Amino acid sequence: MARIARTNKIIVRLTDKEKERLENYAVALGVSMSEVIQDYIKSLPDTKIGNSSTILRPVKPTV
Repeated sequence: MARIARTNKIIVRLTDKEKERLENYAVALGVSMSEVIQDYIKSLPDTKIGNSSTILRPVKPTV
């Protein structure tokens, strides 16, 4: 499978507990923490900003 060039970077502040939880989950899956976040983003609903009929709701984590 071809790798997607990822050129954007964001900084997210986490508590020690949040980072540890993310790290443990990534280790359990055998992937990087970035991959866990990228996969989560892929699971978000595809919405368009400005669409008045779109109601954004928090996505419940599956963890």
